Amino acid sequence: YVIFKPHTFSRTRLLLHEFVKVLANVENLWIFKEYSAREHKSQGYSAKQLCDYLDNANYIKNYKQLIKLFPLGKVKSGECIIFVGAGDIYDIGVRYVKEMKKE
Repeated sequence: YVIFKPHTFSRTRLLLHEFVKVLANVENLWIFKEYSAREHKSQGYSAKQLCDYLDNANYIKNYKQLIKLFPLGKVKSGECIIFVGAGDIYDIGVRYVKEMKKE
């Protein structure tokens, strides 16, 4: 599983075609709401818009939705989750793993 959080609207716009090319073949792809930093949506594309370009992707707007769409315990032995991207995606991954261990 890959959970990707893009960094800024302008970077998502600038790299849109590259993101689509690289992510199009990921089997279990989840696009997490972008890390906007200092930007406003008018400066580019959102994570949701990136997700719309990818037939294989699911959009996640927050941690609560991550848990609902990607429930703890869904990952089986031998599988892995890759949290990659910008901003707080590392913290989101740590929180998810900690909560999985509690289950």
